[in-house]
Amino acid sequence: MEKSKNYATVVGKLIDKNIKYDDTATSLFNKEIRGAYVKDNFKEPFIKLLVERHDDTANPDKVTSKAVVDVEIYPIYKTRQDFKTNKIIPNEVFSVIEKLDALPVGEENGALVQVSGSFEENLYGKDNKQIGRFNIFRGRYFETDPSKMKKGGEKQFIDGTVTGVIGKMMPEMETRDGISEETGRLLVDYYYFTTPSKVATANLLNLIVDKDLADDFTEVFKEGDNAKLGIEIRDVVIGGDTSSQKHAFGNRNSDVVSGYVKHEYHIFNGDLLGEADEDYVSEGDFKASMKARDIVIQDKIQKHEEKSTGSHVGHGLGEADFKSVGDSDDNPFD
Repeated sequence: MEKSKNYATVVGKLIDKNIKYDDTATSLFNKEIRGAYVKDNFKEPFIKLLVERHDDTANPDKVTSKAVVDVEIYPIYKTRQDFKTNKIIPNEVFSVIEKLDALPVGEENGALVQVSGSFEENLYGKDNKQIGRFNIFRGRYFETDPSKMKKGGEKQFIDGTVTGVIGKMMPEMETRDGISEETGRLLVDYYYFTTPSKVATANLLNLIVDKDLADDFTEVFKEGDNAKLGIEIRDVVIGGDTSSQKHAFGNRNSDVVSGYVKHEYHIFNGDLLGEADEDYVSEGDFKASMKARDIVIQDKIQKHEEKSTGSHVGHGLGEADFKSVGDSDDNPFD
């Protein structure tokens, strides 16, 4: 079983960066590889890009949607190993990050940056043997020259393609005045696969289908189907109030008076995959990958407990027995 196809690109304005060069950083895989760009504050994204979309052809100057994309990275080392020759050579990505570090930052004058990478799941252990998770965008390749960007740097966007298996599908619900009702949108659990070891591991993305596409989506796809989906990130204001208000001073209202912004991952197109497709995942392989996922989750919980209590409990991920974990309740094949 191969890992999923998972590639995405974002082009947007550089509005924040959390970068520092650490000349003491050393690769875990080769001690000769030293010096890397790393995150200055570990808890913050590496960079933030503001994507302003102009999808109204009748009014091309109008911003139809915005999204702030938090780009995560692994350390970017000054050199890398050429696996064909085993020689240590300059890392081309590092030289681009050096240029990026010198670029202007801000919503008005931020430089245009392109990042290519993938949509991923971030898992972390919580108290009371709970697991936390959220979707992230992992950056791997960077471009600062607009002429070398997709679409010539003339259009900002964030989207990508991922292959995998559809899990649960359910209508989105919202509660108003104590009454729950459907919004018309569809919530989709979507599993993609990585190969960190001999056994492929299932990873989860929480996706949304707009209400104008929801019926068509359920006609084409069902739980357990293999699919190739087009995914984009949007920012949605939850509980925001932009109504007209009177002020003691000033002539413009705030764009958002209250509420908060939520990053949402939306499906904008898709295709079914059949058994003849190279990215097709069989029922047996899917169940094995879900067992591997359970192992990863238990390991995250265990490490959180060890960190919280200062003690060591049980064995680590490398010693886990895949046969000891039962099928997940989220398995669409059961």
